[in-house]
Amino acid sequence: MITGSVSPSRQDERAKQDERVKWLCRHVALWRGFPTRRSEMTDEHWQHQHSIVNAMKKEGLFSGSTYWMDVNLCTLIRLATAHVRAEKERQCGVGGPPHLGK
Repeated sequence: MITGSVSPSRQDERAKQDERVKWLCRHVALWRGFPTRRSEMTDEHWQHQHSIVNAMKKEGLFSGSTYWMDVNLCTLIRLATAHVRAEKERQCGVGGPPHLGK
Protein backbone atom coordinates (compact mmCIF):
# COMPACT_ATOMS: atom_id res chain seq x y z
CA MET A 1 0.00 0.00 0.00
CA ILE A 2 1.29 3.47 -0.89
CA THR A 3 1.16 6.06 1.85
CA GLY A 4 1.78 9.78 1.89
CA SER A 5 4.80 9.52 4.17
CA VAL A 6 8.32 10.28 3.05
CA SER A 7 11.22 7.99 3.91
CA PRO A 8 13.62 9.21 6.62
CA SER A 9 16.52 9.28 4.16
CA ARG A 10 14.48 11.47 1.78
CA GLN A 11 13.59 13.76 4.68
CA ASP A 12 17.27 14.04 5.59
CA GLU A 13 18.20 14.87 2.00
CA ARG A 14 15.45 17.50 1.84
CA ALA A 15 16.67 19.04 5.12
CA LYS A 16 20.23 19.19 3.75
CA GLN A 17 18.98 20.84 0.57
CA ASP A 18 17.01 23.36 2.62
CA GLU A 19 20.13 24.25 4.62
CA ARG A 20 22.13 24.71 1.41
CA VAL A 21 19.44 26.99 -0.05
CA LYS A 22 19.31 29.01 3.19
CA TRP A 23 23.09 29.43 3.05
CA LEU A 24 22.87 30.65 -0.55
CA CYS A 25 20.12 33.09 0.48
CA ARG A 26 22.50 34.55 3.06
CA HIS A 27 25.29 34.85 0.45
CA VAL A 28 23.48 36.24 -2.60
CA ALA A 29 26.52 38.28 -3.65
CA LEU A 30 28.42 35.04 -4.31
CA TRP A 31 26.01 33.82 -6.95
CA ARG A 32 24.31 36.94 -8.33
CA GLY A 33 24.33 36.66 -12.12
CA PHE A 34 25.19 32.95 -12.01
CA PRO A 35 23.38 30.87 -14.67
CA THR A 36 20.43 28.78 -13.57
CA ARG A 37 21.13 26.09 -16.18
CA ARG A 38 24.29 24.05 -16.53
CA SER A 39 24.14 24.38 -20.31
CA GLU A 40 24.69 28.15 -19.90
CA MET A 41 27.85 27.81 -17.80
CA THR A 42 31.20 29.02 -19.11
CA ASP A 43 34.64 27.98 -17.88
CA GLU A 44 34.58 31.03 -15.61
CA HIS A 45 31.27 29.90 -14.09
CA TRP A 46 32.69 26.43 -13.43
CA GLN A 47 35.65 27.97 -11.58
CA HIS A 48 33.26 30.14 -9.61
CA GLN A 49 31.17 27.07 -8.76
CA HIS A 50 34.34 25.44 -7.46
CA SER A 51 34.90 28.29 -5.00
CA ILE A 52 31.22 28.40 -3.92
CA VAL A 53 31.11 24.64 -3.27
CA ASN A 54 34.38 24.83 -1.33
CA ALA A 55 32.91 27.61 0.85
CA MET A 56 29.83 25.47 1.44
CA LYS A 57 32.05 22.49 2.33
CA LYS A 58 33.82 24.62 4.96
CA GLU A 59 30.40 25.32 6.48
CA GLY A 60 29.64 21.58 6.59
CA LEU A 61 26.96 21.72 3.90
CA PHE A 62 28.74 19.11 1.77
CA SER A 63 31.04 16.34 2.87
CA GLY A 64 34.75 16.78 2.29
CA SER A 65 34.66 13.99 -0.28
CA THR A 66 31.99 15.66 -2.46
CA TYR A 67 33.41 16.44 -5.88
CA TRP A 68 32.56 20.06 -6.70
CA MET A 69 31.51 19.30 -10.30
CA ASP A 70 28.94 16.78 -9.04
CA VAL A 71 27.04 19.49 -7.18
CA ASN A 72 24.04 20.78 -9.11
CA LEU A 73 24.56 24.36 -7.98
CA CYS A 74 22.26 25.71 -10.70
CA THR A 75 19.27 23.96 -9.13
CA LEU A 76 20.18 25.23 -5.66
CA ILE A 77 20.51 28.75 -7.07
CA ARG A 78 17.10 28.49 -8.75
CA LEU A 79 15.59 27.50 -5.40
CA ALA A 80 17.44 30.29 -3.58
CA THR A 81 16.34 32.84 -6.19
CA ALA A 82 12.71 31.83 -5.73
CA HIS A 83 13.07 31.99 -1.94
CA VAL A 84 14.70 35.45 -2.03
CA ARG A 85 12.03 36.74 -4.43
CA ALA A 86 9.19 35.36 -2.27
CA GLU A 87 10.72 36.89 0.86
CA LYS A 88 10.99 40.31 -0.81
CA GLU A 89 7.38 40.08 -1.97
CA ARG A 90 6.28 39.09 1.51
CA GLN A 91 8.12 42.05 3.05
CA CYS A 92 6.59 44.43 0.52
CA GLY A 93 3.10 43.00 0.93
CA VAL A 94 3.01 41.79 -2.68
CA GLY A 95 1.57 38.43 -3.65
CA GLY A 96 -1.15 38.00 -1.09
CA PRO A 97 -2.88 39.36 1.96
CA PRO A 98 -0.78 40.96 4.67
CA HIS A 99 0.35 38.68 7.47
CA LEU A 100 -1.43 39.19 10.75
CA GLY A 101 0.33 39.36 14.08
CA LYS A 102 3.36 41.37 13.05
